[in-house]
Amino acid sequence: MSARDYFRYFLVTDSPVSEEMIFVPYWRLRGMHFTLTPFEVTSKVLDTSFLAGTYPYIPLSLGLRTQALKLRFATSKVNEHFLSADVPFADVIPRIDQLSQYTEVGIFHRAFIGETISKIYAPVYMDNSTVYDGILHRPISKTSPSEVRAFRNINTDRKWNITFNPALCPRCGWDLTGARNSVVLLCRNCDSAWEDMNGEFKKLRFGVIPCRDKDSAYIPFWRLRITIEGLHLRTYADLIQFANLPKAVTQKWIDKELSFWTPAVTVRPKIFMRLSKQLTITQPSEDLN
Repeated sequence: MSARDYFRYFLVTDSPVSEEMIFVPYWRLRGMHFTLTPFEVTSKVLDTSFLAGTYPYIPLSLGLRTQALKLRFATSKVNEHFLSADVPFADVIPRIDQLSQYTEVGIFHRAFIGETISKIYAPVYMDNSTVYDGILHRPISKTSPSEVRAFRNINTDRKWNITFNPALCPRCGWDLTGARNSVVLLCRNCDSAWEDMNGEFKKLRFGVIPCRDKDSAYIPFWRLRITIEGLHLRTYADLIQFANLPKAVTQKWIDKELSFWTPAVTVRPKIFMRLSKQLTITQPSEDLN
């Protein structure tokens, strides 16, 4: 399954949904949060949500609800009242920084890696001038007549359809294999790898570092070719000199283009950093099968 931009869900309430039930939009971000301070990189796993509309009488976050309650896909065919979202995702990142537990002085950089962006809709309803939580049926806040009119701003232009792409190899027609959350699927018949791009499969180049042990397990990594501004890091020899690695520079490493390696599987942030560091410093051989 794939979406044009990101997936949308709504929280399921156990009580019957009345005609007055309205769903409020939230941005949800899941991934790894890294903070660079002098002589240290701190990290944590992040799963947070922020209100995606200017509704001052609605809670700013869903808390643990996105992890504890049932979620269903919100598509154009779902006949519910969804409020419009007027807060772009780019405005959410500064809020995450403000609420982050990392408040040290002298932070050089923050980064979110492996992030998954989605939009969650939470149910609320009105009773006179009071907004009620559609899950717990408890009052949230009092509203003014002008704020009540905001609930009429229903999103009617909803192009939220989900694309279903059959997991068949475009090359040979064999079944593609992968986990539920895989972004790359493999064909065991013709040894090819495919990534879903806007509802269509795109073939990816991949290789395998051979191992003599037949019982070895193979872990996928992304090999990245990047450009760094302000630093001269183009070859493996540049990395050896810059990082002061205990290696003698050879002509082979002067000619070897530098690549950065990162795990392509979900791991804890500290393990992610350690594996990325070790593989990037090692620079596995180009002789891949």
